Amino acid sequence: MHDPVQAGQELRRCVKELGFHGALLNGIQHAGKDGETYFFYDQPEYDEFWKVAVELDVPVYIHPAAPQRQYYQQQWVGRKYLVGLPFFATGNGVSLHLLGLITNGVIDRFQQLRAIVGHLGEHISFDFGELIIG
Repeated sequence: MHDPVQAGQELRRCVKELGFHGALLNGIQHAGKDGETYFFYDQPEYDEFWKVAVELDVPVYIHPAAPQRQYYQQQWVGRKYLVGLPFFATGNGVSLHLLGLITNGVIDRFQQLRAIVGHLGEHISFDFGELIIG
């Protein structure tokens, strides 16, 4: 997912040639010397990938990842038993991505896009309600 065009090409190859039924994405992509550059799928350059997913009519599952390194020391180091709880720690990242897809217009531009959300919804229903109300 570092290169949205190449990722779309790989998705097409996997579906057409290998029989895949969709894609699984990590909640965030890291790059750079210390992994401190992050890529978010709600940015316009990722439209090339979403276009392929819709064209192929396959779902995309956004899988949670561990808390990002830059936040780990600040938020999680003293709370080791909370790290990895599907409904809490990992859900924060997935909710951020899904809400970004909604609020930054990806869903508007690709209305046939099918996203899969695991772990009892990653608390997106509560976040979405707050987004509308708040």
